[in-house]
Amino acid sequence: MDTVILTMDMIMAGAGKAQSFTQVQLNALGIEFEFVSGWKLKLVGREVSLDNYNKFLKLRGMKKDPDGPMMYRAGQIHKMDTSMPMDLGL
Repeated sequence: MDTVILTMDMIMAGAGKAQSFTQVQLNALGIEFEFVSGWKLKLVGREVSLDNYNKFLKLRGMKKDPDGPMMYRAGQIHKMDTSMPMDLGL
């Protein structure tokens, strides 16, 4: 498994709007702590898998993991499974 050592530049590459991050991004890096002052400095020098770092980048600005149970994002249309009839009660 390939790994990377996090630098401040690598962490900041995952920043979303207004230089913000989401809890789901930290979870992708295996971080369980909440955002507290100095959290980025605590990550510098930490070794993480390349897959987890790429997921951290992919989750930029997302509140939920799209690979998790359910993902809802504004502006997206989700396809319904139409293979089974559904009673809408109309």
